[in-house]
Amino acid sequence: MVKNYFINVFLFLCLFTFLSCQEEEQAPLTPAPDSDTLAVNHLNLKGYVQKGPFINGTAITVAEMDRKLVVTGKNFNTQIIDNKGTFNLKDISLQSEYTLLKADGFYFDEVQGEKSAAQLTLYALANVSDVSSVNVNLLSHLEKDRVLYLIQEEDYSFAEAKQRAAQEILAIFGIEKEDIVQAELLDISQQGDDNAILLAISVTLQGDNTVAELSELLANIITDIREDGALDSESSHQKLRQQAMLLDLPKIRMHLVKRYEELGVKATIPNFEMYVDSDGDGILNKDEDDTPDEFAFPTQKDVAISSEIISDEITIAGLKVGGVSNLKVSNAVVAVNGITLTDSTAQVKNGDKIKLLVTSSSHYADTVVASLIVGYLSSYFTVVTDDYKPDAFSFTAQKDVAVDSTYTSNTITISGLPHPTPASVDKGILIKNGVEIQADTTLVKNGDQLAVHLQSSDQYFTTISSKLDINGVIASFDLITDDYKPDDFSFTPIENAKRDSIYTSNTITLSELPHPTPINIDEGTLIINGKEVLGTEATVKNGDQVVVRLIASTEYETKVNSFINIGASRHEFSIITVLNPWQRKADLALSNTRRGFSIDDNIYITDDSMRIYQYVADKDQWRYKTKFPGKHRSDFVTFSIGSKAYIGSGNNNEFTSGAETGKSFYENRPERDFWEYNPSTNQWTQKADFPGENIASATSFTINNKGYVTVGYYDDPNYDYENNYYEDHIYSRQLWEYDPLTDQWLRKADFPGGTRRGAASIGFDRKGYLGGGNKGMEGNPVYGFWTYDPVADSWTEKANFTEQLPLDYWGFGNCSFFSVNGSLYFMATYSRIFLKEYDAIHSLWKDVELPNDSWYGIRGVISGKQKAYFYPGLYEGPVESWEFTPPME
Repeated sequence: MVKNYFINVFLFLCLFTFLSCQEEEQAPLTPAPDSDTLAVNHLNLKGYVQKGPFINGTAITVAEMDRKLVVTGKNFNTQIIDNKGTFNLKDISLQSEYTLLKADGFYFDEVQGEKSAAQLTLYALANVSDVSSVNVNLLSHLEKDRVLYLIQEEDYSFAEAKQRAAQEILAIFGIEKEDIVQAELLDISQQGDDNAILLAISVTLQGDNTVAELSELLANIITDIREDGALDSESSHQKLRQQAMLLDLPKIRMHLVKRYEELGVKATIPNFEMYVDSDGDGILNKDEDDTPDEFAFPTQKDVAISSEIISDEITIAGLKVGGVSNLKVSNAVVAVNGITLTDSTAQVKNGDKIKLLVTSSSHYADTVVASLIVGYLSSYFTVVTDDYKPDAFSFTAQKDVAVDSTYTSNTITISGLPHPTPASVDKGILIKNGVEIQADTTLVKNGDQLAVHLQSSDQYFTTISSKLDINGVIASFDLITDDYKPDDFSFTPIENAKRDSIYTSNTITLSELPHPTPINIDEGTLIINGKEVLGTEATVKNGDQVVVRLIASTEYETKVNSFINIGASRHEFSIITVLNPWQRKADLALSNTRRGFSIDDNIYITDDSMRIYQYVADKDQWRYKTKFPGKHRSDFVTFSIGSKAYIGSGNNNEFTSGAETGKSFYENRPERDFWEYNPSTNQWTQKADFPGENIASATSFTINNKGYVTVGYYDDPNYDYENNYYEDHIYSRQLWEYDPLTDQWLRKADFPGGTRRGAASIGFDRKGYLGGGNKGMEGNPVYGFWTYDPVADSWTEKANFTEQLPLDYWGFGNCSFFSVNGSLYFMATYSRIFLKEYDAIHSLWKDVELPNDSWYGIRGVISGKQKAYFYPGLYEGPVESWEFTPPME
């Protein structure tokens, strides 16, 4: 090899008339670089990934490289599509003919005869300008880094770098073959010395290594040979020698033969045994004196079962003159020169004639394989028995038969059998030539007539099958009983049912039943012809009337059902309880909310800084809209008229600095200004001031497109803001009406109930409703529930639910009226919470179930047209928003 290399270098120097010398020796010149790369368009690239073959699902990446084998960034991805290791990339376009292929996946370990426990990564470099098939294997993987070094560091051409790297790798394994095919074109499933070399190197590297150990060994070798092409590590050499000596070559061959047979691949495993150094003496098996020329035994097919089969005769040749070699046979008897040996081992010499005697399998279409090893050469003799299958036959299914009755199949005539063969049925009785066969099996031959006796099922619309099996040719005789179904009917499902309530289905009348038929139910109660059935089963006939009674679930939005079976028909009666009226919505993470209002069914609230937020129902989101343009304040009122909202009054919360007096305080001075908010323009307009006293903590409502403001408190002119004496407050009973068309306020009938702050009110059913609130900062509750008639300009006291609350209830400062779908509700929350619905006909209040027992922190509620929205507001407690829809029970 070295001699040839220097001859090539010399010719190269002469060609370019260039000479370079060093003091002691002539340095070899590197070959000229490749020509510019060429575009490769519409390429179909396919191939195999082999260790053993890689397994379906292995990831394949094809990366384009330039002439210096630097990746360009253009990649194509696919995966192995079967367990043969096959991949196929169609219609790809490259600007360069050079590619790097990467495979990452599990593989078949040919040494152990099983799939790998972990994934292995292999690479291959290829010039695809004139090939469409590229394989990835251990040789292509080992040479990659060496080829890159030769091209990038020593300016080798691609072809010359590949050839040199291949020779250097073969030398590691003691193999000399100057004309070996490029690694990416080799295939371990095909004959040929080059393919045998690939497989020999593959099994030697695998040895008894785990995938991790194999990966480490490969990495060590690749790193070692990258710069000089030689494996310098003695420990790596020693490991390869030991692994080669421990290989069971016949078993490896058998593993591969069996694997490819299972995959349905016609493979011819090459003579890899010749390129292994099995005894570790540094000489390949093919070069040992005790290994003969190759020989083979042709496979014999379609032989008789349990028969003695003799192979073709082979003659030993290729041993050294006068030499002998050990012979070993398994799964067969060997005859040498016509003499049958009683031992499975012997010695043979050139000219000896050998035959193998094999007993075929006792099973049909089965394979027996015998092996013969002479020296390190293995060969196999394969014997395959005939399938002995008859021509196909079939039975005609019989439908709508009576239950629990005996029927006989049509008769079939046997043909296509080479000799008498066992026949059996798994159910029923076999009839051969008119005679019932009592045994499990019987021998049949061509011309025999067969039928089957079979009992039908005792169930309706049920299939019973008997399978006649003649050496794997199977036909089924099916009996299908009648379904005994009545005419179709259905139970109407009940929706929006009241929880934990009893419901009765619609009545159905049975018809078209062939005879009295069982009926059963899994839940609920059966009622037949007006009488309850004790238990879950009964019998029905045509004309019977059937009803089902069932209890609805105790939970909202829950389905309970009862399944009713009549013969082979199945029916369902279901009850679905109403939707849960309470739905948790997006939280509003504000420190403190103040008031809320609705415009055209859109919900708005204000926070502690007088910012306005809108709830977007279809997205379940709160969105910032605008900020109140007046002075910052609290305890103000809001009401909506048409498509606009109005905000005014309340405490301005102005802060007085103590720079001069040494005492700082909030004045909390009530205001009188009123503002109109237009959501369509997101603009504010100041309106006529509130004409009454500067009022705070009032309440408001809307009737017939007019706004009303009443109660609350205002301050004595001598109010002591500095010391914040609340007893100086004066409570108001005045009622003022605002007309947005004229922008004017009109005094109306004073509120006749007790004075209060923080009351709740609402316009409902063309009247105003007012209740709740407290008096003074001590939170003394103020009782009473009143309605206001704008036509009569008068107040009327209604049913009072507040006096029945516990005495420790701390006022009604957080209370709200709201109306949804024509119903009026009142909610109060602070240290306790309750929700009540008003029965206007009977002037009564009834409790409404809440979503949980702890709702501390809910400040108020805003009415929509069909839903109400509860929003948080206190400084502590859960920040929860809820949607309420009146239950439809």
